[in-house]
Amino acid sequence: MLEQLKQVRTKAERELQAVADLPGLESWRLAYLGKKGELTQALRGVGKLPPDERPAVGLVANEIKAALEQAFEELKKVSDESVVMKEKALFWIYMVEWFTVMGTSVLTGFVLWTLMVRRRLYREVKVTRSGR
Repeated sequence: MLEQLKQVRTKAERELQAVADLPGLESWRLAYLGKKGELTQALRGVGKLPPDERPAVGLVANEIKAALEQAFEELKKVSDESVVMKEKALFWIYMVEWFTVMGTSVLTGFVLWTLMVRRRLYREVKVTRSGR
């Protein structure tokens, strides 16, 4: 039984390291820590052991479960933090784009307005360099 628990832990840790996204993390949690998960099934087998082996195996099983839950929570926390950091970075990217577009629009508008004013002034004077 102890060997089976250690194999479940090794397999779970290996698969947890391979998880790349939130849906994968959730499916990992269900596969190992859920009601029908491998670790939960192994823990149910502790009750079938002889009474003298139960305390030792139960202690190891609870340690394994706590370690896997802690690893899951740490990965979930890191994933949540990365989402927040991504949103902050995208916010500043959008702001820089907006300021660039608005600045370009204002500058273009100013140049066009200036050209229109100058053109209107030249028409009022009706004098060109050629003297006509």
